[in-house]
Amino acid sequence: MIHHLDNGGTMACVLPHGVLFRGAAEGHIRKYLIEDCNYLDAVIGLPSNIFFGTGIPTCILVLKKQRENPDDILFIDASQGFEKVGNQNYLRPEHVERIVSTHRKRESIAKFSHVADRSEVAENDYNLNIPRYVDTFDEEEPVNLDVVVSNIATIEEIIADADDIVRQNCAELGMPFPAGHNLSLMEAYKKGVMQQLFTQALRFKDDHGNDFPDWEEKTLGEVGSVVGGGTPDSTKDDYWNGDIEWFTPTEIRSKYAGGSRRKITESGMKNCSASILPVGTLLMTSRATIAEISISTIPCTTNQGFQSITTNSENNNEFIYYWIKNNKKMFLRKSQGSTFIEISGKEVRKLAILIPSLPEQTKIANFLTALDRKIESVSQQITHTQTVKKGLLQQMFV
Repeated sequence: MIHHLDNGGTMACVLPHGVLFRGAAEGHIRKYLIEDCNYLDAVIGLPSNIFFGTGIPTCILVLKKQRENPDDILFIDASQGFEKVGNQNYLRPEHVERIVSTHRKRESIAKFSHVADRSEVAENDYNLNIPRYVDTFDEEEPVNLDVVVSNIATIEEIIADADDIVRQNCAELGMPFPAGHNLSLMEAYKKGVMQQLFTQALRFKDDHGNDFPDWEEKTLGEVGSVVGGGTPDSTKDDYWNGDIEWFTPTEIRSKYAGGSRRKITESGMKNCSASILPVGTLLMTSRATIAEISISTIPCTTNQGFQSITTNSENNNEFIYYWIKNNKKMFLRKSQGSTFIEISGKEVRKLAILIPSLPEQTKIANFLTALDRKIESVSQQITHTQTVKKGLLQQMFV
């Protein structure tokens, strides 16, 4: 390729990171390109998993036969600049713009880029591994063990409260209580509970010990309103950086959604198909990733990758949340598309759901919420315990 490159041309090659540091013949090639020819102009590290079919991180080598800056080589670490959508990472326009702008200005930016003199590269024996030139490591903050231990004690109280609720529900349903703090076993237990509750293999009683009414078959459209979203024109600055929360599917990762990465203005919302969704709305993804779901804790909007559900007063939104989590395959079966799969609002509204009375919905939701609270707290407890270990190591090896 270099042989065919015009004297005034520029060549950019996408390659695996191994070419930057492997020895033997590849080491000789690097030295030849840098010392003998002086063709290498820049090395750009890209995020992993941005190409279909491979998840390996890649890099771009920029080569020129007639370089404007013959005495140095620019290194850019752009490995953290991406948006994750499902299982794929994507370079968004802002990520590309940062790379291009840094390359044009040829500047050193802390934790992102470094202009290395050719002598520096020679001192590294022509090893182009980007971390040798761009330091992205942060100094570890000292761990305050008193604070962490206090947090662990608080978490223990939360777990105890959740256990009380779980124990009461287990007694009513005649099922074993999940003692202990094994996270994977707790997840499996919750999955089994959901399967038995939503198939009615286990049923709660009302407050007087009587059977609840039979479950009724309805559609999701009867349970609440199903609303899509929209995206304002990204080229209009007055549509963005307002005070209206605007979610994308990549932000739907936990039970509750309380703040979006980007916000839009009133003008932006009026000039797209997005609309304000009230607190408690079920933000359900409907494009590429199907039926991932969070409950909004603030008024918000979404992009077009959602079919969100605002439940009516006859239904418990947390019950519907767990029902969707348990019936994700139903949504996947109704999805279609070539570039990416999608389920329409019309199909979501038509989906059948067997649904109990509101008091039974509430009992089921409260039981599953208590299980989730214990699972989340155990996960936090593990994290804090690991932090204690880290803090002890810091104090032992100072």
